[in-house]
This record gives sequence, structure tokens and C-alpha cells, in this order.
Amino acid sequence: MPATPRGGRVHEFSDSSDAPQRAKPWPVLRRIALLLSFWLFIGFAFGTVLLLFPVRWWVNLSRASGWAHSTESIGVAVIILALVLVSFALAYRAMLAFVRTDRPLVRAGLVLITMGAAGMAYGLWVTPSLMKGSMAAEQTAGAHFTFGPFPDAARLATLKAEGYTGVISLLHPAVVPFEPQLIAQERKEATAAGIKLIHLPMLPWVSENTDSLDKLRAIAVANQGRYYIHCYLGADRVNVARRIIEQASAAGVVIEGAGAATRRTLEGMLRVGFERGPIFRLEQGLYLIPYPTDGEFLSYILNGEVKNVVALLDSRNAEEKTRIDYERKLLESHSLPFHLVEVSDVRYGGRRILEAVAMAQKLERPTVIHSFFTPGPRTASVAEAVLIAQRTGLPPLAPSMWRGAMINGQPELIAPHIASGPAPTAMEFSEVLYARGVRTAIYVGDAGAGERPETVVAEQAGITLRTVAAAAVLELVASGGPYYLYGPGAGPAQTAILKRYAGLMAPAKPLAGTASPSP
Repeated sequence: MPATPRGGRVHEFSDSSDAPQRAKPWPVLRRIALLLSFWLFIGFAFGTVLLLFPVRWWVNLSRASGWAHSTESIGVAVIILALVLVSFALAYRAMLAFVRTDRPLVRAGLVLITMGAAGMAYGLWVTPSLMKGSMAAEQTAGAHFTFGPFPDAARLATLKAEGYTGVISLLHPAVVPFEPQLIAQERKEATAAGIKLIHLPMLPWVSENTDSLDKLRAIAVANQGRYYIHCYLGADRVNVARRIIEQASAAGVVIEGAGAATRRTLEGMLRVGFERGPIFRLEQGLYLIPYPTDGEFLSYILNGEVKNVVALLDSRNAEEKTRIDYERKLLESHSLPFHLVEVSDVRYGGRRILEAVAMAQKLERPTVIHSFFTPGPRTASVAEAVLIAQRTGLPPLAPSMWRGAMINGQPELIAPHIASGPAPTAMEFSEVLYARGVRTAIYVGDAGAGERPETVVAEQAGITLRTVAAAAVLELVASGGPYYLYGPGAGPAQTAILKRYAGLMAPAKPLAGTASPSP
């Protein structure tokens, strides 16, 4: 008989096989896989709801209220952040509920609910009839082309009954997962309706689309038959197609009524701007913009509104050359004239900028001028100079290029085309003055004292050095430039210049809420 432990209590030990069993914990990798699966389904469903309602509401409110682009972007970013956080939190809770229960019905219910929500969202995207509230209205161009959203089976039958020759679809199989399914659906329904389907795929972001555009031009040139042209929502891609038809049609296609309703305009973006900076209206129909993103090219440049593009870029810069080649090829494929003026912060030329503005003013409008950035949150010297040149008619010196430029003092801009400051060192003649567009330096002093010792250095830098008395400076700088003044007599000359150009140095009036920089 076993001994009784102290305290009189006997401990009985049962076999471990008789103890209640606990569910084994799920391995970490399986938990992560399950979490990501729930997050995908919940995020897709939740994201569809946010895109169709809060995001659209916020963007429309921002643009109608004329709020800054940064305000609109912050709001959209907050909504997206909420999507990420809320969908992740819901997915995490669903994952925990799944692994903590051993009830098959609960697990099946979690999977069915989340997959069902994602399936409903997917069904919404691939059923265009349910998205009609988000689609553009139909637009008729002349007697031969009608533009609109994706046509369902009933609309295809109606088009056939109305005598349409065919339907031109711009849907692209690369826009997954929706458009490949819609392409197959439309092909089947068009066959059933007995109407010809012409597939000319175009990406909703920018691509060359050369083959599709060439075939569309051929249809427009033939000027025979009646066609219904659509993408998905009847917005950006149909506007690109409409532009091609307008240019290629022998009879000249005119869009009336609802035709302008879906075309996004630069005028409507003045208070909002583009991703790389604000938009400035220089004159009616003449705009200064930053280099557009792919989406901005599609929505605002290639949509039929803009007639000419003037690019202020430098082909000697490898990165900018890539942009130049891309833009030239893109615009040529859409029959949009492209004009390049070689200029940059490094290879700057005030006269070239003035000539670029004068050229743009003579082109058919609307015309856009762009460098890479425009003045705003970022420094954009070339675009800043465009604003000054357009306002003053003088070869501009951009103020932002002169900050901390010289060793012995800070130059001062005393006119749109004149800077005044310390005597330049040998290096500064080339690396500061010439690089900033100065081609004539003026030493203000005794004009009879003979040639200045720095004349050779200036000439080697490509700058003509003039020695002029203070009284003669104002007449010398009345035309030409840009100029740089220095020397013992620069003070009196500077006073006369400031008085003469005071009106041109005043800040420009804001354009649609965006102020133009001034010297």
C-alpha cells in the first residue's frame, strides 16, 4: 500500500490519454496565409464601396469648392488609409475567429461571407448595367459616330435596330480582371444581336495604341457607316478616340450637346493642379503646366481639347531625353503637334524662354507649355521664368536660380532681366552668370579707364563685358539681356533701373487662386 503524503492527502494521477484535449495551435504561416486571404476579400469589397461613394464624393466636393490639389490628395489618402486599416482589422478578427473555433459552420460562414462580399463587388464591376450611374451619357459626333459607355445586350439590339453599322470597343484585355470578361461577353452578345463588333483595344493609362489608332483613322477617313464607340465608363478613352475621328474625318466631325460633358478641361483644373505642380493660365487658351503623368496625358492632353504642346526640356540630360522621346512619340501617334525648346536649369537661356512664349502665343489654342515642375511646393526655375517672360516681354532671370549663387554676396534682381551684385570670380563668370542665361555683364564705372582685366575671363565664359558710366546704363539695358551689373557705380544705376521697372517687378495677380511668381 503506498505511503500517504504529509497532510493526509492522496494524489491520484490519471493517464494522459484520459485528459481533455486542446486544439493544436495553427502554424504561423497558415495564420498569415489565412489573414491575407481574408484581407484580400474584405479589402476588395470594402474598396469598391469606398471608390464608388466616399472617394467620388470627396473628389467632386474638392474640385467644386476649388480646394488645393494637396487638400484633395490628403483627403483621398486618408480614405485609402482608412480602407487599409479597417479592412486589415476586420480580416484579423475574421482570422482569429476562424482559428479559435472548431465549429465547421462558423468557419464556413466566415469564408462564405467574405468571399460573397468580394464576389458581389466583382459582379458589380463586370455588370456594366449596374454601373450606369457612374457612366457617361452618350454623345453623338456628326451623323456617323456615337460615343458612350459599355452597351449591354438590350442596347446592342437597339443599335442594330437603329441601323448602326457596327460597335467599336476600346476595352483592353490587360485591364484585369474585368475587361477580358466584358470583351468575351460583348463578343457573344453582339453576335446574338447581329451587329458587327470591331475590337480596337486601348489601355486606360497611356500607351502607344498605334495599331488601334491607325484602324480608327481608316474608319474615319472612309466616312461610311454609323458606329457606336465605347470604353467601359465612356470617359477618357472615348475622348481620345473622338479626337482621332475629328482630325481624320474628311467632313470634319463636330461634337454637340453632351459631347463636351465628359471632356476634362485644363480650365477646370486651375484650382487643383497636376501631380507635379499647379496649372497657370497665361492667357485665354494658353496654359503653363508641369510634365503630365500618364493619367494626366490621357485625361487632359490627348482628349481633344489641347491643340499644341510646347516642351521646355533638355535633350542633353539623359533622363529628360527619355521623357522627350516618349512624349514626342506619344503625341505624334495622336496627331498632336509637339514643339521642343531646349532649355533647363543647367542649360538655361532667358532669350530661348522668351522666344518659346512668343511661339506658343502664335499657335492654335488651347496650347500648353510645360517644363517638368511648375512653381509651388517645388522649385521650378524654368516654369518660373515662363511666367515672368509672358508678363513682361523680357528675357527673364528666374529668382529661384540666384539663391546662394555667389561667394562674395547675394545678387539682387532689380528688373525682370537684370541682376546686380558683387564682382564675379573667374569661375562665377561661367558657372553662375553664363549658366543662368547672362550673356552681357556690365561693369559700372569709369568708361574711359580702358579694358577691364577680367574681360578675357568673361569672353572665355561666353559673356561680353561692357564698361559703362552709371548715366548710360539705363539706355543700354532697355532692350536685350539678360544683364549682370557690378562695380563702384552700380548703386546709382541700380536706383534708376528699379524706378524704371518698378511696375514689372510687382507681384502678378493670382490666376484662379494660384499666384504667378515674380522677381
